[in-house]
Order: sequence, then C-alpha cells, then structure tokens
Amino acid sequence: MFCPNCGTKLPDGGRFCPHCGTDTAVPNSPARPPVPPPVLYEPGPVPAAPKKKKTNKGLIIGLSVASGVLVLLIAVAIVLFLLLGGGKTPTMTYKGMTFSYGMEIDLDKLERKFPGMEGSGRGDYLLDDDVRLFLREDRETGKLTLAYIALTGESSAKINGVSVGDSERSFCAAFPQAEHPTDMIGGTVHENQYIYYLWKGKTFSYAEYQDQMMAYRLEGNELAANSMRLEALMVQAYVEDGEVTRIFFGDTMALTMMR
Repeated sequence: MFCPNCGTKLPDGGRFCPHCGTDTAVPNSPARPPVPPPVLYEPGPVPAAPKKKKTNKGLIIGLSVASGVLVLLIAVAIVLFLLLGGGKTPTMTYKGMTFSYGMEIDLDKLERKFPGMEGSGRGDYLLDDDVRLFLREDRETGKLTLAYIALTGESSAKINGVSVGDSERSFCAAFPQAEHPTDMIGGTVHENQYIYYLWKGKTFSYAEYQDQMMAYRLEGNELAANSMRLEALMVQAYVEDGEVTRIFFGDTMALTMMR
C-alpha cells in the first residue's frame, strides 16, 4: 500500500505516512505538518565584567601608614625627651652601674665595686675617677639613700649621657630645660652655668624657682617655702671654652651638706 498523497510505500498496518504524515484512513486527509526539531539552548554572549570603580584605597593606605609613622616618631621623641632629662630625674651611669636619686645604697657592695672609695664621715663619698656621692641615712631604719651626685675633674661617668669634657651643645641637647641662671628681674647671673630645678613633678628655671620661693614667703607660707628649699632637686653644670667642666644633681639640702 502506498500513500495517496506522496506515493511513499506504507508499512504494513501503518495508518500515517512516515514521509508526509497523511492519514490514510481518512480520504483526502491533509498532511500533518512535520514535527519541528527540538530547539537546543544556545547560550548568549557572556556579558563583560563591570569595570571597577577607581577608589582612593591606595591613598588611604598611604595616609594611614604615614600617620602611623608620625605617631611612632612622636612617641620616640617623647621617650627620648624623657630619657634625656625632660621632666625626669637624671640618672648617672658609671662602670656598669646606674645611680638615681633616692635609690637605696648598700655601702658594702659599693665599697667592693669601688675599693678605692673614700668617705669624709659626713655622708659624702669620693669614688675613683672624680665621682662624688652624698648618701643620706634614715635615722629610723639606718638605710642609706643617694641624695646628691657630683662629677668633677676628668670623670668618665655620664649623667643622662653627658660626661665632663663633653661639649656645651651636647649638654644643652640632653638637658633642654637647663638655662643660664637669671635673677628675678631677668638679668644674667652666670654665663658659664646652667641650672634648673625639679619639684613636685614640675620644672623650674632659676628665676622661676626664686619667684616661687618669694611668692610663698609673701603669702606667709613658710612651710611651703622651706619644703621647696630643702626638697627641690637641682641640676647644675659649669662650662668653660665650650666644654662641660662639672655636673651636679641632687636635692638642695644635700648640697648644703656637701659645701
């Protein structure tokens, strides 16, 4: 049997023409439209990645690093200022030992360290190499504390890194608060001296120290005046021809004992 529409031979028992789809059971049946092939998914073009917006991230990081470095430098400057005498009690380094005001001194250990040490019997001791200490004894405990240090002669000891024989400029760098002593009306007293005082955490120039003492006395506050006179720490240096010749520091009460 053949398809009446296109003449294609039909399989046995077949009703529809495999070629044109004509229904052979219905006379003059129109051909069925061919089944369209399945539509396969074709991916479209991949969209381009969006352009990243320019940011100031690098600038921000750079500014952050710069700020951190600046903070670090300021911190280092503050530490150096404190170590070099800015508002802090000076310290002396000598032959591997560090001496600071008010520290307890074991006289036996000190004598073993400096076998040539000589004492005057008044509390002051001359170490070898022109280093002089004044030790104050506590009447109740008998303990000795360091109250004054003097570097003279050719001493190699260092107070805040400065020794006898160093330049005047190096002393001024290590002790920026030290000034030539002036009287209460601003006149220079001694060009070859540098002095400042420490009392109750504050720094006083020579003139400021004298002014404060006078103010206490005018107020009738002799107790405060005497306290400042006896307890204030004095840092003093002498210079000659641009070089440091002597350095002293300690409380003024001990200074009166050493004179």
